[in-house]
Amino acid sequence: MEQQRGRDTRIGPRILVFSCSGAFDVGILADRVVRRLTTQRTAAMGCAVAIAAGNPAALDKARQAEALLVLDGCDTSCVKTIFEKAGFANVIHLNLEELGFIKGKTLVTDSRVELIATAALERIQSVSHG
Repeated sequence: MEQQRGRDTRIGPRILVFSCSGAFDVGILADRVVRRLTTQRTAAMGCAVAIAAGNPAALDKARQAEALLVLDGCDTSCVKTIFEKAGFANVIHLNLEELGFIKGKTLVTDSRVELIATAALERIQSVSHG
């Protein structure tokens, strides 16, 4: 098993991650988490807007993934809704409000990005090893 700083790096390309990138603080956090997971090669970033637009290549890539992780910043859950409307029932969803982050009241910090990234990986692993 490949290990990188104590993490199983084999989940990488099999997992696609998508995020809210909204104008509020929690959207910024969700976006940074997805970018962090991608940079660490623990997942590959996908484009939620391309899914919403019905882009055939993006839809095919999402269908071929072993798992789809969707991060939403607030209870509106826009990204989850995009995937539901596109017919995906197998998404792993993490809403930052579940972790106590409140829209309009959350500072964006590296430590919070890391905390959420860890929670996201735990969510992926709990579902995939379920």
